[in-house]
Amino acid sequence: MSGDRLLVFRSSLSDIEPSAVEAWNPRTGKRAPYLLFGLPSDEEGELGDPTQSDIVVEQGRVFFAKRELAADDKHPKDAVLSVLGIGSAGES
Repeated sequence: MSGDRLLVFRSSLSDIEPSAVEAWNPRTGKRAPYLLFGLPSDEEGELGDPTQSDIVVEQGRVFFAKRELAADDKHPKDAVLSVLGIGSAGES
């Protein structure tokens, strides 16, 4: 929530359109962009899926964290992405 607006996550439907956190007013049904961003293409599916990750918005930033961390079978020594934070370049 942000005041009387509900914050909702909208994942990108294409390589051009950004993902977004939108402020939705349940009384009017109107949506307004809150934060536009792009997720890493190799992680977008899991990070943007609320059944596989936690999505938290705090102080104008959105944080994504996978619920289960596991090494990649093909590259077991590579680092495992645990949290990705995205913030606005503008004033909050």
